[in-house]
Amino acid sequence: MKWFLIASLGIVLSGCGPKRSTDPDELALQIIKASGAEAQMSAMLDTMTAQAPPENAAAIKGLFNVSELSGRMVPIYKKHFTVDEMQQMLDFHESELGKKMKGLNPTLVKEGAEIGQKYVQEKIAAIQQTATP
Repeated sequence: MKWFLIASLGIVLSGCGPKRSTDPDELALQIIKASGAEAQMSAMLDTMTAQAPPENAAAIKGLFNVSELSGRMVPIYKKHFTVDEMQQMLDFHESELGKKMKGLNPTLVKEGAEIGQKYVQEKIAAIQQTATP
């Protein structure tokens, strides 16, 4: 009897958690936000606005809409991922590991770019040595 009560409680509680959307448009937008992509787009817009001539900054800020751009990215996710895959991606991005990855992404990109730049410089130097008589 005790086993039956525990099993019944488990079944009931398993249905009480938050339900994931099955709408692919909604899932794609949630992934774009949870992955940090929307925040990156917003930061790029801020950088672009800051680098623009002051007389154009307000026009740029009013012209570009990050939410609109995010919405235009939805078909890409729908083309390449199933609803189940998008739900799994969202689960990952909301997990501790996903949050850690999002937080470290700028560092990973910066360090990767430094390695790439050094690699290219080494190859250019090698080409120059073989081309010089």
